[in-house]
Amino acid sequence: MNRARFFMLAIIMIGTNVMYAQEWIMRSEDGLDYNCEVIRMIMEEDYADEPFQRDGDNVSTLLEAFGIVGCFEDLTAETQPTTTDFKVTVKSNVNLREGPGTSFRLAGQVSPGDVLEVVAEDGDWYEIKRGRETAFVAGWLTTRLPDVLLTTGEAHNIEEANCIVVPDSSRSSDMDISFVITGDRKGDVVADLYAPTQDTALRVDRQLDKTFIDTGETYIYQVYRWNQWFPHGIYTIEITIDDEDYTMAWNVSERADYNIYVVCE
Repeated sequence: MNRARFFMLAIIMIGTNVMYAQEWIMRSEDGLDYNCEVIRMIMEEDYADEPFQRDGDNVSTLLEAFGIVGCFEDLTAETQPTTTDFKVTVKSNVNLREGPGTSFRLAGQVSPGDVLEVVAEDGDWYEIKRGRETAFVAGWLTTRLPDVLLTTGEAHNIEEANCIVVPDSSRSSDMDISFVITGDRKGDVVADLYAPTQDTALRVDRQLDKTFIDTGETYIYQVYRWNQWFPHGIYTIEITIDDEDYTMAWNVSERADYNIYVVCE
């Protein structure tokens, strides 16, 4: 509905007071009466979050513009974006539903390794974001991810442990994944890596004491089996120091040689 049609409909409905004149409210700023039922009816056409009013650089949605009238105390709360509580992934192809149950119509499908943002829970079902819409997935078919989700080259600071974790690609063509553990407390660090959809940490092939050529600083090189085929998907990195575990998810989107740098001072 374009703006001209909206104004026409609003003027006609507010002016006639024939079919919908059951709930009028006055806005004190301008002394005008507004028909809440008509405004709510228009909002139900999914225009509530469309840009409507501009004052300089400030742009208000249709709901925000009419929310100050007083018709939307409850509706405003319902239509605000819901903060994502956590993220999950799936181990196999899983159906999405339009509601929290298998009796609802299919709303699509997700594939192994897909990351889903959960915005609400309904019994054993999760409501997830899908662009501007939502769908439901059976919670028992998902695995909850750590709250921290890293991309390659992104540093994560574990403030409590004074550690920094950075998974990064290497110039090598070995197609391996290894830990490079350094810093004053490198000997106190236990590092584990979980492959996508796996609940058991990968077996460490060996740990080598090495030295950086440019700085002379020593580090622990934790190696997994050479030339292992590491799949794409969401890996879990777990760092243990002082008997505390810190976990983070790492999204591996392409096959390459990777070093996970762990610096603990």
